[in-house]
Amino acid sequence: MRVAVDTHALVWFLRRSDLLSESARQALREAQDTDGVIVSTALLIDLWYVTQTTAAFSSGDLETVIALLSEGETAATLAPIDLRVFGAWSRLSRSALPDPWDRLIVATAIAHEISLVTRDDAIRRSGYVDVVW
Repeated sequence: MRVAVDTHALVWFLRRSDLLSESARQALREAQDTDGVIVSTALLIDLWYVTQTTAAFSSGDLETVIALLSEGETAATLAPIDLRVFGAWSRLSRSALPDPWDRLIVATAIAHEISLVTRDDAIRRSGYVDVVW
């Protein structure tokens, strides 16, 4: 199993937070043990932005995600914002998904043809991608 992950879900997974649903936790564990977790480059930018604008996440959370992605033996892979992602991103409705980081994370899942682990209501309502929560 291979899945993409959004910012909150990844941080909550790494923190072992109860805010992560059991379905999301199981999907991420299974992906970790098999085909891996895809992390959009946009997630890093989103996480950095949140550390600057709210207290929801800390710079320590960002450092933990960067360390995870820097490990050579990790099951998490950083996905670039390439032409496939841009193509998917440009087809998404701005009214359905106005947040640019959410749009890029969804586009990454679409480009890789995988489900997205997210609690985000706008993403879930959009119907653009299969959501695990």
